[in-house]
Amino acid sequence: MIAECLSVGTELLLGEIVDTNSAWLAADLAKRGVDVYWSQRVGDNLKRIVQALQEATNRSDLIIMCGGLGPTEDDMSREAIATLLHEKPYVDAQLEVELRDKFARFSRVMPESNLKQAWLIPSAEALTNPNGTAPGWFVRFKQGEKQKIIIALPGPPRELMPMWLNESLPKLELPQSVFYSTIFKTYSLGESHIAELLKDWTNSANPSVATYAKRDGVHVRVASKADSLEAAKRLASPALSATETALQGTIWGKNEEELAELLLTRLEHQQKRLSIVDVGSEGFITSLLHERRNSPVLDFSLTLHDLTKLNRYFPHLEPASSLDTLAQQLAETLNSELVVVLGDFHDALSESGKSIQEAQVGFYHQGKLKLKSLRLPFRQGDWLKERLAFMALSELWRSLEGF
Repeated sequence: MIAECLSVGTELLLGEIVDTNSAWLAADLAKRGVDVYWSQRVGDNLKRIVQALQEATNRSDLIIMCGGLGPTEDDMSREAIATLLHEKPYVDAQLEVELRDKFARFSRVMPESNLKQAWLIPSAEALTNPNGTAPGWFVRFKQGEKQKIIIALPGPPRELMPMWLNESLPKLELPQSVFYSTIFKTYSLGESHIAELLKDWTNSANPSVATYAKRDGVHVRVASKADSLEAAKRLASPALSATETALQGTIWGKNEEELAELLLTRLEHQQKRLSIVDVGSEGFITSLLHERRNSPVLDFSLTLHDLTKLNRYFPHLEPASSLDTLAQQLAETLNSELVVVLGDFHDALSESGKSIQEAQVGFYHQGKLKLKSLRLPFRQGDWLKERLAFMALSELWRSLEGF
């Protein structure tokens, strides 16, 4: 079965709302063995929605529409499906009763414009919406000799998700194949370098190996599909082994694991305290650690706009020739086993003469010092801060295994 997601709403095209529905549905379909080859977004225009539906039904067996089921004139998903199938909508008596009852329970008078939410067409079956006023549609029809299905769901995720899981899935005859995947999360190697190391597998279809550049490093997904989970795991096994061998020493986690959480857990297990002085990430590294848990191992954290202001807090510190030496001085002052100092970004030139941004990070861990440089393309915004924070966390992770 080939599926396609079609999200409706001009606000999606203007960037006012991010289309998280398509990503969530695609992930859920993938684990159920359904291939998603296309995803579309279209504005609130009847002609263009019908055109998008025509394209989708020509190439996919299952089309899941998200949004456009509201009561206003610019909500056109029902009209588009009816136009595509040359069917005329009508007010379903039972849906009207249920709709008016929902408004009555909240002591509200139902505007007559809401009556379109009680529409059906001959090919459509209503899907119950326990969290909103808009029922969904489950539409079956023939296109040539092929069976096609369109499922129309509301846009709000709190309505869409339970309607998909509880109302839509039980009506579908999904393939028996099972999808299996493992994601390796890595640091220190670029995506192109990893792709080169795994070139014998990246062109494989089943199992498949794919690389993704993420904020916390490069993720490598090994996936397979078979008639059962056990068979899928067996099929993926050679690719899993090859990936682990090729990336040995760079993998910090798998699947849903988060770097900050793993780091804090390891620090707690080793009973070590961490201190941070941060200029370059402007507090981003500390927010990542606090986001995971209020851990006692984060002993000290200070965010500065300028590292020269550090003497206001520690006037006895000697001027440091480098950030790793400064980390050592702070470790002695704070009695911390692990100290990291994130310096600020400054303009620099790459080996080819291009303008770049460079920042240094100094580390101290139980008598050992390390100084790392991060050199990135010249950019503005939070991207530099994120990259610096995750680089520092990765090196902290490595330091706990030994410099």
